[in-house]
Amino acid sequence: GNVSLGPINHFLLSPVQSGPTVLPTSGTFNYTLVGNTAPTDNAGSAAGTLNSATLAANFTAQTVNAAINATVGPRTWTASANNMPIIAAAAFEAKKNIGGGGSLTVGCTGTGCNASSLAGSIIGAFTGTTGQGAGIAYSLNTGGLPSAGGITMGGVAAFKR
Repeated sequence: GNVSLGPINHFLLSPVQSGPTVLPTSGTFNYTLVGNTAPTDNAGSAAGTLNSATLAANFTAQTVNAAINATVGPRTWTASANNMPIIAAAAFEAKKNIGGGGSLTVGCTGTGCNASSLAGSIIGAFTGTTGQGAGIAYSLNTGGLPSAGGITMGGVAAFKR
C-alpha cells in the first residue's frame, strides 16, 4: 500500500554565537553547499533529492542570488532569485504568487506540474559572526491548494563561505 509521509518539518540549526552577525560591507562571495534535508512534498512521494543549490552574496550591493533544483517523486523543481535585498543586515527573501508577479522564478517539470500555476518562496539568513554561514528554506507549489490537487515541495539547505 501507499505510505503517506504526512507533514514534515524541515529546519536548520547553527552553533551558538556570542554576538550578532555583522556582515561584510564589501566584496562578493560564493557560498558552498554543506548540508541539506531531503526535499519532501505533500503528495506522499518518497523523500527526494536536492540536485543543486547555489548562494552568492554581493555585500557591496547588499544583495543575494540563490537557486535550487530538486526532484521529488515524478517532479523536478527549480527556483531562482537574483538581487534579493539583504534585510535588517541578516536575511533575504523572494516570493512568487500564483497568477501574480514576484521576484522568484519557479519551474516544475514532470507529472502533475501546471506551468500556469506556480508559486513559492525562498527565505534565508546569514549566520556566524561575519556571515560565514547561511541557510535557506524553500517551498514551491504547483496547482494551488491541496484540495484543488495542488502539490507543495520544500526543504532546507546550509552553506558556508
